[in-house]
Amino acid sequence: MKLDFAAISDPGDRSYQQDLAVMLFPAMIFGVIDGMGGHKNGDKAAQLVLKEYEYLQHEDKASMEPLLAAAKRAHAAVYAINKDKRGCERAGAVGTIGWINQRYCRAHIVHIGDSRVYLFGQKGLQQISVDDTPLAGMNEKDRLNHEKKNQIYDAYGLHEHANFSTYEIWFNPGETLMFCTDGLSDLLLPINIQKALARNDSALEIARDLLQMAKCLPRPCKDNITIVVVRAIDQPSDTQNSLGTNPTCCPIE
Repeated sequence: MKLDFAAISDPGDRSYQQDLAVMLFPAMIFGVIDGMGGHKNGDKAAQLVLKEYEYLQHEDKASMEPLLAAAKRAHAAVYAINKDKRGCERAGAVGTIGWINQRYCRAHIVHIGDSRVYLFGQKGLQQISVDDTPLAGMNEKDRLNHEKKNQIYDAYGLHEHANFSTYEIWFNPGETLMFCTDGLSDLLLPINIQKALARNDSALEIARDLLQMAKCLPRPCKDNITIVVVRAIDQPSDTQNSLGTNPTCCPIE
C-alpha cells in the first residue's frame, strides 16, 4: 500500500499560528496539534508535544505502545512548564496523531482534546476520534452554535494525569484519513467534509478544497485551521508527497 498525503495550515482571522501539522518520515506518522494558552504559551506547548513524536520518525515498526508512550512524555513535558503558572498563563495543547502501518494496512491513533480524525471509505464518512468536550456526540448542527463547543475536559499539560483515547483501525487502499484541528470542524458539517473526501482528487487538492470551503463561509474563521489528508492507494509508484519540500503550506487566501 502506498500513500498520498498533504497538509495545509492557515491562521484564519488570527494574527498568530498555534497549530502544527504533523508529518514524520519515514515512520509515516501524521496528525495535528493545536496549542492553547495565548500565542507564546500555545506555540511552546505545541512544539513540546511535536518534539516527543519526532523521536519516533525513524522507527520502522508502527505500533500503539511507543505512540502512546510518546503522548505521555509530551503531556509530562507540557505539565512541567505549568507548575509555576496560574490561570490564563498556563500552556496546553490538544492533538490527534496517527501512525500508519503500510504493510498491514493499519492505523494506530492517539487522541486528546477536540481535534479530530475522520475515515472516508466505502462506508462513507466516519468520525474516529471522540471529542473530550461536554458536547461529544451532539448533533453537529446544534454543536456548531452551542456556547460550550470550545470547552474541553482534557489536554496535554492540563491536569497531572492525562486520559488519552487510542484507536486501532484498518486503513485500506481506496480509503482516506483526514486529521483536522477544531478550526475546521467548528465550521464545516460532516456532509461538507464527506463531499470533499469523496472526490477522486489528490490529497493536496482535497486539503485545499476543505480549507477553501471553510474560508468561504459567511461566519468568520476565528481559529487557526490545520488539515492533514492521507490517501491509501494501491499503485506501483513510490509514496507520493504532495507538499514538495515544505510540510506546511498556506496557499489559499
